[in-house]
Amino acid sequence: MDNIIEVREADCRSCYRCIRHCALKAISCRDDRTRIIREECIYCGRCVLECGRGARVVTSDRPMIEEALRRGEKLYVSVAPSFPAAFNGINLFQLSAALKKLGFTAVEETAIGAEQVTRAYEELIASRSMPNIITSSCVALNLLVQKRFPELLPQLAPVLTPALTHAKMMHAVYGSRARVVHIGPCIAKKAETGKGIFAALTFLQLREWLDERGIDFGEEDRTARGMRNR
Repeated sequence: MDNIIEVREADCRSCYRCIRHCALKAISCRDDRTRIIREECIYCGRCVLECGRGARVVTSDRPMIEEALRRGEKLYVSVAPSFPAAFNGINLFQLSAALKKLGFTAVEETAIGAEQVTRAYEELIASRSMPNIITSSCVALNLLVQKRFPELLPQLAPVLTPALTHAKMMHAVYGSRARVVHIGPCIAKKAETGKGIFAALTFLQLREWLDERGIDFGEEDRTARGMRNR
């Protein structure tokens, strides 16, 4: 997905704040308007946070998800375990019930995939096959190595991220045609769509969707799978 962060030109006032705070200098200025250099961007989201006018917008996969739901497709959610920070006081069962009201079929914690990733790292370390190991769980870090430090690629662990690992596990359980939607705090996770993940939403985008539909967390769905109830 190339258009993870878009620029609203009407709101951009060429203050260059985004350029000053982009560590990778992945933003250029042309015709008094800033442009994101897609080939250089690792989707860390710093420019979105720094833009005081809201000219930087994280694109949403919600239209694609809603269209799939209208077609009657079964969508399965892999939710990042950090959801309590975004939904204070809400447990996995409450979140799952709310997501099912939106039309999702089942909900699981991405931490299930992270557990398998941990085992893979333990085996990699025990094998002593790599003198130096750069962990590959962070999408933004993976992109940084690939785009800026390709000479370090041999040191990047050959292990999928927790999100992709979990998606692979869900496909094994629910079928290869199952659509997996990742929901979490990280913008860079959107770069993993099309690699086993159908779509990705941020917690903020999910919150907006739930608010628009008037869905609260008053019910629980005990079928949700997390680290504590497998």
